[in-house]
Amino acid sequence: MLWLLQVINFVAIIFISYFGTGLIAAYTPEEVGPLLAAYFFLFALLISLAYALKPAVGRWIHLAVGALTVLLKATYVVQSLGGESSGAFLFNEVWGLVAAAWLVWVAWKVPKADP
Repeated sequence: MLWLLQVINFVAIIFISYFGTGLIAAYTPEEVGPLLAAYFFLFALLISLAYALKPAVGRWIHLAVGALTVLLKATYVVQSLGGESSGAFLFNEVWGLVAAAWLVWVAWKVPKADP
């Protein structure tokens, strides 16, 4: 369920960008469409894998993708601090970073061996 926070976070970025701020505003729908489709597919797949895989296997997938998400969100936060982005975009990236870090923490706490 924590992956849904990332999807909601990205939807918020889309809405913020629609109003002329953020990272996506500079792209055309043809350029960003495939990226959005891949992004939503990835997180839908991760949500499905959370239920389909044994905890010991899913743990490593969620740790790896979660850590990558933390790095990306941290990069966006630092870029937003440069003053080019709106306060709404910065706030959205900060809570997205917190949600991604929470996801990594939860994945780390999953038992290392199947019961």
